[in-house]
Amino acid sequence: MTIKEYQAMLVSELRMELKQLGLTTSGKKVELIKRLNDHQSNDSKTSIENKPINDYSKFEKLIDKMKINVFGPLNVGSIILIGISLFVISSVLFFETL
Repeated sequence: MTIKEYQAMLVSELRMELKQLGLTTSGKKVELIKRLNDHQSNDSKTSIENKPINDYSKFEKLIDKMKINVFGPLNVGSIILIGISLFVISSVLFFETL
């Protein structure tokens, strides 16, 4: 977004935007706009092909989601690993009986 677009927004909208980005939401409207603009200029780097590069890749987002606890101390990654292990063990036991 441009500075003019930020200026057209309400303070509550700017604070909501800052909160979604994990930035500080306190201050006057000018400070909020500066904070959003600084974040935007730091966040969007450009590659040789002039395409934006996202520092936070999809792979990192997946890893973060896998760290979320689902059942007690178990997270998504450990549940997937347990499922794969059970599948392998049951396959070995099944083919051993043949």
